[in-house]
This record gives sequence, structure tokens and C-alpha cells, in this order.
Amino acid sequence: MVKVIFVNGGDFTGGAFGIVAPASSFDTLRPHYWVALALTVATALAIRALMRSRYGLALIAVRDDKMAAPANGIDTLKVKAAAFAGSAFIAGVAGSLYTYFIFHVGPDSVFDLDWMLLPLMMTVVGGTGTLLGPILGALVMYAVVDLARIVVPDYHPVISGLTIILAMLFLPKGLMRLGVMQRLRSA
Repeated sequence: MVKVIFVNGGDFTGGAFGIVAPASSFDTLRPHYWVALALTVATALAIRALMRSRYGLALIAVRDDKMAAPANGIDTLKVKAAAFAGSAFIAGVAGSLYTYFIFHVGPDSVFDLDWMLLPLMMTVVGGTGTLLGPILGALVMYAVVDLARIVVPDYHPVISGLTIILAMLFLPKGLMRLGVMQRLRSA
């Protein structure tokens, strides 16, 4: 339904052809990587500071016990709405920067099942509930997906699916929850 709205959106959405990003002022893709790294570091630091704040404690309380949080004076709806809005803002900024990286965004690329599931796969493989887990998961999943697209281009969705299934079976808490990673984090 949403894809149909975007395809029929006319000039606002670019219709079936999508939107072409303005030409980059950079000669190579290297500056895009630096901008992505800076955004990742800034976001990680902001989330780390947020989780140590009063609001972060409210988020943790809502996550851990939805019944006890309101009993302690936490407005769970307000906390969840703010968390949703904050994560949507981060996703929007990242998506707009990614558009400048690939120079085009259209309904076929945005609503592609592989692309929509990739962030979930990154989080599951890296580990939920950790700051560095999704970052580590992104590195691993991009390596797996890109390697699969090169080696077995027709089967890369199968490889991605197998990777997440194996991660859920053998690493249910993700790579960051492994004993080795825990020791490295505490060192």
C-alpha cells in the first residue's frame, strides 16, 4: 500500500522513477565514508549519554518491566513515543545521507525486502541491548551480503537468511554477548 502511494506520488516522490539526489560536491566516495563514520560516532556517543540520563533510566525501566514502570511514576506512552521519534529522526538522517551516497532513491530500492530486513539482521547478529552490537553486526552483515553478491549473486538472499538463522540458533544474544567480547569490553 505504501509503495503504491509513493509510485503514484507524482513530483513529490518522483513517482516510479524515484528521486535523483543532487550531484555530490566530493570527487570520490571517501568523504561519504568519513561523514558516515562521524555520524555513527556522534550517534553512539549521544545514545550512550542518553542511556545514562534520567530519560535513559526511564527507557530501561519501561523495557525491563512495563507494569512496574508506571507504578514508579513513568509515563510509558510518553517514553515510548519519544523513543520512536528519536529513532525515526536518526533513521531519517542516515537515510538522507545514504541517498547522497547512492545518488538515487526510488520505490524499488526503498521497499526491497532485503534492504528492509538488513537493519534487523545487523542488530540480531551484533547483539541487542548493546551500543556496539548493531555496529559490529553492520560490519559483519555488510561483509556477508557483499561477499554473497559477488560469489553467488543469485543466492545472496538465501545466504543472508541463513546467516540470521544461524546467528539466532548459535548466538541468540549476538556477537557482543559472547564471553570474549564481554572480556574485551570490560578490559
